[in-house]
Amino acid sequence: MSLLAFFPQPYPDEDFRSVIYRYHVHSGNQTMAHTRLELFNLNSNKNPLLPRNLKYLDNQLPPSFRLKEIIENHTVMRYIGPFLSTTERQSLWNQILNENNPNLGAFSGSYLLSKRMRYCPSCLSWDYESLGECYAHLTHQMDVLEFCPVHCEKLFSHCPKCNVELSSSDNDSLLSSPRCQNGHHIKSLQEFNEHILKSDLNIWALEFIGNCTVRNRKELIDKINLWLGEKGYFTLTGGKLFRKRLADDIIHFYGDEKLKLYDIPTEYIRSNTTMERMLSCSEKNSTNFNYYLLLFRFLAGSIKTFFSDKPTYALPIPFGNGPWTCFNKMCPQYNQYKIDRCRRHDDRGLKIVNEFQCGYCGFTYKKAWYWPERKENNRIFISSMGEYFREEVYRLHANGVTISQIAKQLNTKYVTVSKQCNTLLNQMEIQITESQVCCTKEQINKFNIYREKIMDNLKIMKEPKRSLLRKACPIAYDWLLSNDKVWMEKTLPPSMKNSEKIDWNEFDDELCHVIEKTATYIYSTDPPYRITRGKIIRFLPTHYRNRIRRSPQKMKNSNIKLEDLTEKVAHFQIRFLPQAVQRIKEKDRRVTMGSIKKHFPTIYGGISDELGLLISSKVSEIIDRGY
Repeated sequence: MSLLAFFPQPYPDEDFRSVIYRYHVHSGNQTMAHTRLELFNLNSNKNPLLPRNLKYLDNQLPPSFRLKEIIENHTVMRYIGPFLSTTERQSLWNQILNENNPNLGAFSGSYLLSKRMRYCPSCLSWDYESLGECYAHLTHQMDVLEFCPVHCEKLFSHCPKCNVELSSSDNDSLLSSPRCQNGHHIKSLQEFNEHILKSDLNIWALEFIGNCTVRNRKELIDKINLWLGEKGYFTLTGGKLFRKRLADDIIHFYGDEKLKLYDIPTEYIRSNTTMERMLSCSEKNSTNFNYYLLLFRFLAGSIKTFFSDKPTYALPIPFGNGPWTCFNKMCPQYNQYKIDRCRRHDDRGLKIVNEFQCGYCGFTYKKAWYWPERKENNRIFISSMGEYFREEVYRLHANGVTISQIAKQLNTKYVTVSKQCNTLLNQMEIQITESQVCCTKEQINKFNIYREKIMDNLKIMKEPKRSLLRKACPIAYDWLLSNDKVWMEKTLPPSMKNSEKIDWNEFDDELCHVIEKTATYIYSTDPPYRITRGKIIRFLPTHYRNRIRRSPQKMKNSNIKLEDLTEKVAHFQIRFLPQAVQRIKEKDRRVTMGSIKKHFPTIYGGISDELGLLISSKVSEIIDRGY
């Protein structure tokens, strides 16, 4: 095998098919089949999107020709490469190098290309005048582009005057001069519309062509993930993508009207599988080029910035490195930056919770730092008041100071002190249980002390009420109610709750009458649904509805009445027939038993043969009456 006498050097932005055709013209070969045999050792007239048996051509070219770079920059690999997985890219290269015919339809991104070779009239004229020949520009073959980015003219695949194809379907015959095969000079017959040319997708597609720096799908997905992380659309650990928030933000950013112009419906953006496929590095994932352009611009502000900048995806330290403040007003170090340690916890990837503990008083509190807003929440959640506070509460409580007075002295809330007192009592109970010798004495003392406290408060109360008594001595009241309920019920004033006795038999009879009237009304409206027990209860007045829901066991007659008035399935199927027939007629469909089952499968889908015959006869009667 000898070297070729010559091989054309590709022009700027020239399609590789045009390079092959120029070799064909300059070599003087009569057919493209002869040219293909010379270059690729293949017997075929076709000049495909991507060549095959490239090794054969490479062995005939001098070392100065870097064929791999030519294929990368002058074929469709330049555009579909960023959307191909590593496996797809390697598979495609293997097919190009060997005699296998590359099947572009099997690879992601192949639809980005125009099916017919397209030309710009001004590019044809300029190339012919300056170079003496025309060639096909690779950029013009991107399907998303409608206009030449240099001359702002519409791209043509057919002659604008006689509509004849400018290139053959197999691309074995391309343009060598700015004239079609009928001799017509190719020029734009319409005035340039700058608004159409500057449509967003045209501009963004050109930005992508000029700035894309990634070589395969993995690099592209890694780049997108970095931007998504920088913008806070991943959890802190990066394990979960906030898809719903991302979809809502994209729709809000562009607006429904523009998305319709871009042919990207909002339902597609909100679909659970859309972003999963967009961010997948595996094969056989659909590539929506327009949506990728929108996503690049949404994340980085522009497509150029998306590829040129390198987002860091770094997290600031929540609440800094310290020291932090103690908020315990009892602590001598109150409101001073004395806390030098904290513990951070990841809460489901949505926020970081910092826990701070004062080394002096033991006061412990938590604050939250939210992701992805990167904002601190100044609200404080107290975990523990600390040993210093507890000891002071226990000392004052042992001296007989009330909870309200303790709260005032310690400059805190009543509830906080009450919790500490309850904790003290629980600890006392545990100690009593563990010490069996002292158990009886301690328990008796507790009963006596709390009973005495209850009796003393009852004597001084002008109007004895349980609520007022509990407010006066909550610890004694709650403990005795749990451990000495019999004595409490005898001693306490009578409870006002449920003081009026309900005659359930009388109410049951009254409810039966109300249920019957309600059901009669519902049946008279002929509703388009089956009248069930729940539907009848829903229409009852609130008073009756709540009673039967809360105490169904006390109203046996009412339950029986509801079961009797519940509509049978067969009765509903027959009752609903006129409405079913009317709805099918409104859709201009033929009314048959089959069409009824098809339009109302939940109602008529599983009917028996016997009932089906009955319903068919009813349908015939309804149609005969001209319903």
